[in-house]
Amino acid sequence: MKQRRRAYAYVTNRNGLLIFRHVDFPEAGIQVPAGTVRPREEPAMAVMREAEEETGLADLQMVRCLGRLTQDMTMFGMPERHEAWYFHLRCPGDPAQTWRHAETSGGTVEPIWFEFSWAELSNGVPQLVAVDSAMLDRLMESLGAELQRDRGRVPRPMQDTGGLAQLPDYLRELCGAWLDGLKAVLGPKLHAVYLYGAVVFPEGGPTGDVDFHVILRDRLDESQKTALRTLHQRLAREYPPLGGELDGYYILLADARLSTPPRHQWLDGAVDAAWALHRAHILAGRYITLYGPDPRTIYRAPDWPELAETLHDELDYVKSHIEEYPAYCVLNLCRLMYSFHTRDVVISKRAAARWARQVHPEWQSLVGAAERTYDRAATQADAELLKRKIGSLYAFAVARIPRRDRKTDDRK
Repeated sequence: MKQRRRAYAYVTNRNGLLIFRHVDFPEAGIQVPAGTVRPREEPAMAVMREAEEETGLADLQMVRCLGRLTQDMTMFGMPERHEAWYFHLRCPGDPAQTWRHAETSGGTVEPIWFEFSWAELSNGVPQLVAVDSAMLDRLMESLGAELQRDRGRVPRPMQDTGGLAQLPDYLRELCGAWLDGLKAVLGPKLHAVYLYGAVVFPEGGPTGDVDFHVILRDRLDESQKTALRTLHQRLAREYPPLGGELDGYYILLADARLSTPPRHQWLDGAVDAAWALHRAHILAGRYITLYGPDPRTIYRAPDWPELAETLHDELDYVKSHIEEYPAYCVLNLCRLMYSFHTRDVVISKRAAARWARQVHPEWQSLVGAAERTYDRAATQADAELLKRKIGSLYAFAVARIPRRDRKTDDRK
C-alpha cells in the first residue's frame, strides 16, 4: 500500500475556522487547507507552505502542532496509508469573510479554484471530508487554553501593538514594558519593532533570549543612548531572566533597506553579522510586529550567494566555539547541513535537529543530548557524549557543506 505524509491546517481568526469548497467540483465536499509533505520536508514547514499556496494568505502564524495519526484511506476510496499531521495556524487582522483563490502549484498545473469562508466554531463546524476533522477537539482545547490565559488580564491598548497578543504570558508583559519605554525615549524616531528567532518558532522549545530589530528614523543623541541603556537595565531587574536577554539591534531605517549588514546605533562596533539570515526569516513570515509597518516594506530579500556567505560565517563561529558551547554547536550544525542541502534557511534549530535525526540517524544520540541540554534535562552522560563527539560531527558536517566561494570571501 502506498504511504503518504499529509499536513492539515486549522486556520483560525477570532472564533472562525477557515474552510473551503472546490468551485468546479463541489461534490468534493468541505475541507480545510492541507497538502502532501515533500520528501525530507518538516511537516510544520509543509503546512505553512500548503496553507499559503491554497489560501493566498501571506501572514499566517504557527500556533502549535495538535497531533499526528496514521490512517488507512481505503475507506475513502484511496488505496493509501496516510501519516497525517495537524497544526493550528492563526490568521491575524481582518481578512475577507469569503474569497476565491486559485492554486497553481507554482505554475506547474492548471489553476484549481477554491472558495473560502469562515465557519463559526461556536455554532459547530460543517461536516468535513475524510480525516479533515480528526483533530478538531484538540483545536478547541488549544483555543480554550488561549482564552483561559487571557481571562482576568487588563487588556493593553492595541494601537500599533497587535503583536503583543501573539506572545506567551511570560513575554507579553516584558515586551509591553519595553515598547512603552521605547516610545517614551525615542518618540518620533521610532519607526518599527520586530521580533524574530526562537520566539516565533512554536516547535523551538524554551526561549533563551529575544531576538529583535528596532528600526529608527534618525540617529540617536547621547541622552537617548543613555536612556536606552537605563531602560534595558531596568527590564533586566524587573523581568528576569529574559529582561536581560533582549538580544538585537537598533538600526537606522536607511540602513535596514540595504543588503549591507547594519551597525548598532548605540553599541559601538556591533554589527548584525547574520543580517541576510534575519531578513530571510522575517520576509518568510517568521516575525512578530510589536510596532510599525509590514516589514516587507523595509527589508530587501537576500539572494543565495549572500545567504551562503552568512552560513559560512556561522560555520566559522561553530568552529571557534565547539568546546565552549557544544550543545548549541550540535544544533547549529544540523541547521547548517539542512540549509546547504535544501537552500532553505528558514528553520529552527529544533526542526533541523529532527531532520538530521531522520537523514543522518547515526547522529541521533548526539543530537538528542544537545536537545536535552537545551531543555535543561541533560545528564552527565549527555555532557560527556557532547564533549567526546562534537568534533566528529563538525568534521562530518564540513565534508557535506560546499566550500566557501573564494571570490565572495575576497570581497569581504
